Amino acid sequence: MKNLKLLALLLLVLSFLPSCSKDKKDSVDSSEGFSGSGKDMIVVLDTSMSMVGQGGQNILSQVKDSLNSQVDKLIVGDSFTFATFDETTKLYPTVQIDSMAKVDVIKKYISMVEAKGFWTYTMDMLSIIVKKAEEIDAQNGDRQVVIVILTDALDDPPPALRSKQLNIKDIAKGDPKDWFIYFVSLGEAKGNAKLTGITKDVADNVASKTTVIGGKDDPNEAISGNLQAEIDKVDASVRNERIKKILFIVIPLLLLALLIYLIVIIAKNAAKVRGTVEFKQVGTFRPEIKQVDLGQFKEGKVTIGRNALDSYRIMDFSDRKPVIFIAKKFSGALKVIIDEDNSTPVEFAGNKKEVFLREGDTFIAGGYQFTYFENEQKK
Repeated sequence: MKNLKLLALLLLVLSFLPSCSKDKKDSVDSSEGFSGSGKDMIVVLDTSMSMVGQGGQNILSQVKDSLNSQVDKLIVGDSFTFATFDETTKLYPTVQIDSMAKVDVIKKYISMVEAKGFWTYTMDMLSIIVKKAEEIDAQNGDRQVVIVILTDALDDPPPALRSKQLNIKDIAKGDPKDWFIYFVSLGEAKGNAKLTGITKDVADNVASKTTVIGGKDDPNEAISGNLQAEIDKVDASVRNERIKKILFIVIPLLLLALLIYLIVIIAKNAAKVRGTVEFKQVGTFRPEIKQVDLGQFKEGKVTIGRNALDSYRIMDFSDRKPVIFIAKKFSGALKVIIDEDNSTPVEFAGNKKEVFLREGDTFIAGGYQFTYFENEQKK
């Protein structure tokens, strides 16, 4: 019964081991998507007029469609914060993904977006988004923060605010965070020194895992393909880290359970004195026959004598030394012997050949006659 309980404990501990693959039951949709379970996503969309063709090509509807298709693949347990920016930044309420209805809320936010801004105040947006990310990070602890910024331009604040240009070091206010930041450049990314400079500053001061993804030629491929590939890497990294953390706890528990199991097995198989001894006083008319179950003591050595420290006490036992029974293995079988070197003198009846006690062996010690039985006797 004890072994079964320990086996159940081992199975219980094993049940907490994580799977290396995603559990499809936890997804709002059966597809793998933008974010992995337990991550906090912040997606920021440029709403300056250049997104609808002012000075470039109209890509806003294409970007919104790509975002919607990715939102459909969010995983239960994620949070999703949507924001837009031009000369100002607008934050929508953070949505905790627990049903399809929550996905529809995010899609509604995206559908409301219009590109009417004259400027792209990127540094102001970064200031607001970093603050929001810090709030979310502080609330959720060890969850992974992922920030995606979709823009076709770079920092171009309103003229009146250019004298108050923000500094990324002032925005960060501390050591770089363990966040993932992706700039999805929907404009010209190659050879853009300003983009390279901003990316480096963000990587040095805000999050070291900052990446630029080019998407001028095909916004949908940039979001659904290149960005998705990067997010998948984050998913794998997050899952592996969680597995390591869980294993750091589970493996010691498994080892402890195994140790307990081995201790019980060893204890169960340990040599313990078994059998029953009947005894009666010698030289007494019609002596009372008593018996003692040696197995009740669950020890490898059992003593019968007159001393208070003996396993079983016979008050008028005549010798100072007790009879000492010891459990010992002979050819793999457990037997009981008498420690004649340390016991009171023992006189066996008949011609005893074996060292160990056999069924019905009788001997006299301390004024009593003892008879050994391998099993418990009925009184």
